Amino acid sequence: MFITIGIYTPLYSISLFLPTIVGNILERTQGKDYNPNTAQLMTVPPYVAACIATIVGGYLADRYKERGRYMIFFEVVAIIGFVMLIASDNYYVQYAGTFFGK
Repeated sequence: MFITIGIYTPLYSISLFLPTIVGNILERTQGKDYNPNTAQLMTVPPYVAACIATIVGGYLADRYKERGRYMIFFEVVAIIGFVMLIASDNYYVQYAGTFFGK
């Protein structure tokens, strides 16, 4: 139960707040020219990358019958993404962190 909560809470949190995170990045970089529609569109690439990673990871895990190792790998990648979001002030690093965190 705690493992499931530990996985799903960050997953749903980043899904709900990704437009806000990207919007804040855009607002700081573009200032008055910030457009909320652009923030919504910039949330699409992390979802596409996450979809591809999920399909490839699921295929490989099923092929090699080692699901645990793949779960641990993807959890470490997500942790790296969250650390990139928290620890960096560079906007490009933060946006890259959304790809890893997603």
